[in-house]
Amino acid sequence: MIDIGQDMISSFDIIRRISGDKWKFLIITHLFNGKRRFGELLYEIDNISNKVLSENLRELEKLGIVYRISYDEAVPRVEYSLTKIGCSLLPVFKSLIVWSLNYSDAYKKQMEILNDTNNII
Repeated sequence: MIDIGQDMISSFDIIRRISGDKWKFLIITHLFNGKRRFGELLYEIDNISNKVLSENLRELEKLGIVYRISYDEAVPRVEYSLTKIGCSLLPVFKSLIVWSLNYSDAYKKQMEILNDTNNII
């Protein structure tokens, strides 16, 4: 049996804040490929709005996952990249992706069963 102490609860909270929604997960995944400007992320991530991207980048920056650098040039430029902590998420994300590929068929089957059950009621 796993002892769920305060440390584990705090760890779950960190995990939830970092990957708690699809947008943060997608933003981090795109930044694994290197620096990106806001417009590039907006173009690369399907169906994300300016507001949602901006809010999530700010949150990830506060969490120490994303680094924002502003260039003081004639045409202002901002780039986003992963911090050292952000880069350390790569093996974790890869493991999650491999896990989902291994269990996607079973998951789909379970969802079909649930949908069929809900349609009966």
